[in-house]
Amino acid sequence: MRQDPSSRPSDGARAPRDNLSDCISTSDTESFERTASSYDCPVLLTESLVLRAPHAEDIDAIAILADNPAIATEAVHALVDMAFRTRDIEHIDARCRVINPASRRVLQKSGFQFQGTGMINVLAINASAAVEWFRLDRKTWVSLISWSNENKPRVR
Repeated sequence: MRQDPSSRPSDGARAPRDNLSDCISTSDTESFERTASSYDCPVLLTESLVLRAPHAEDIDAIAILADNPAIATEAVHALVDMAFRTRDIEHIDARCRVINPASRRVLQKSGFQFQGTGMINVLAINASAAVEWFRLDRKTWVSLISWSNENKPRVR
């Protein structure tokens, strides 16, 4: 079964923060749509996910799916693999809020290494927040990919 952020959650399956679309103005939604559509974003397929460019109507579904660590990890792996396979980049930087140990764990499970802490402006809370900074370099990613391919069970 594939999770698709375009599918609308049922009324009983609300995001932990209630209905996020209630917190976003029409101008925010229009800005979000313009920004998302301005990127040439491929569709990524994994064993259980279909990842595509987000749309404003996906906000509630994204909030629900983002709270599932199995999805936040599988999605990160797919995105990192796509970035290193299709771009000439040497590293990927990621940040998570200090108060979010689940996001920190996803980054660590994905091979990202701790670099430091700092403060960033967070639009969602309209304030600064303490964050931890992580980096995954191409050499580490290649090692992780080769190791994981060697240890996958063989299908007979």
